[in-house]
Amino acid sequence: MRKKDTLNDSYLSLFFRFLKFGFLAWGGPVAQISLMYEELVIRAKWMTEKHFTKVLAIYQAMPGPEATELSVYFGYRRHGRFGGLLSGLGFVLPGFLMVLFFSWFYLTYGMQLEWVQDILYGIKPVIIALIVLALLRIGKATIDGWQPALIAMTAFIIDLVFRPNLILLIFALGFLMLLFSVRQVAALSFIMFVGIAAMPAWHYGLIFLVFLKAGLVTFGGAYTVVPFIQEAAVQHYHWLTSSQFLDGMAISGMVPAPFIIVATFVGYLAGGFWGALLATIAIFLPAFLITTLFYKTVERLTENRRLQTFLIGVTAAVVGVIFVTAIDLARVTFIDAWTVMLGLTAFLCLWRWRLNIAVAILGSGAIGYLIRMLG
Repeated sequence: MRKKDTLNDSYLSLFFRFLKFGFLAWGGPVAQISLMYEELVIRAKWMTEKHFTKVLAIYQAMPGPEATELSVYFGYRRHGRFGGLLSGLGFVLPGFLMVLFFSWFYLTYGMQLEWVQDILYGIKPVIIALIVLALLRIGKATIDGWQPALIAMTAFIIDLVFRPNLILLIFALGFLMLLFSVRQVAALSFIMFVGIAAMPAWHYGLIFLVFLKAGLVTFGGAYTVVPFIQEAAVQHYHWLTSSQFLDGMAISGMVPAPFIIVATFVGYLAGGFWGALLATIAIFLPAFLITTLFYKTVERLTENRRLQTFLIGVTAAVVGVIFVTAIDLARVTFIDAWTVMLGLTAFLCLWRWRLNIAVAILGSGAIGYLIRMLG
């Protein structure tokens, strides 16, 4: 017999409950969502299983990490907007603090400590494996016809050859997908996103806007944010190198948080503590606002077939640019036979045997350390 939730339903208890989820959120979005589903839906009965499935489907169609959005949603249902803010903050806070510490350690000591570089040597191939797995998962869910396949291929070729502004590219191709089915465009959305993409700012404001834009285009899962951050932080503004960016992804994969917490690392290298804080707030802001301000509107919009067609086009374009990013990062990762072997082994373990992401990262880091020490 299932027990009903008997815990004190106060603001403080809500915050600490999601703080606990944040500390236990190892293993990627599937593990994070499963944790909340088991405790809040099955045990506490905050909503029915059918309703949870519907809500999850809504957030999978919208930008932002689903686990964070679900945290905000649960808090919103319990205590309104302030409850959504508290639950989302509790879920994100542990990962933010951990990555902030590791970013400081990395910048202060890590680049000088040989053993740290040895561990990262082993971890980086796992990150490439994770990106390829995300590419396959998103592609399988999105590319189910010639139109999205054409969009993905077009995005891949244009990004590989011309290196355009990625946000403008994917939204232009999203509207092209819309034109395949109906001869109309959503002008208001186009103006909004082009305006955000073109917005100028000073350094800290620039950090905030870069990660706000990235947070607005994470369609299909947290790994879709990788090409947008890499384009801005590595290629355009040169806040860090490709190798350092991979190190940041490795650190982010080791902590219990949505993968877009990599924003904290990149923000720290770009602007210290305030850069890390602004980058983290900006990239998670859409996930908070979608629920706390626009949830009812979003729920209605997700029933709109034209919007769904547009989102399919956007996600298909993201598949193409992720492919290019994977190629770019693989060039600085696979530097010898050992790294190639580690990458292939990690991919097989994650794909075939569903190995826990944190276990794969830590295990590969240990192997990398041993290879360097014995070699």
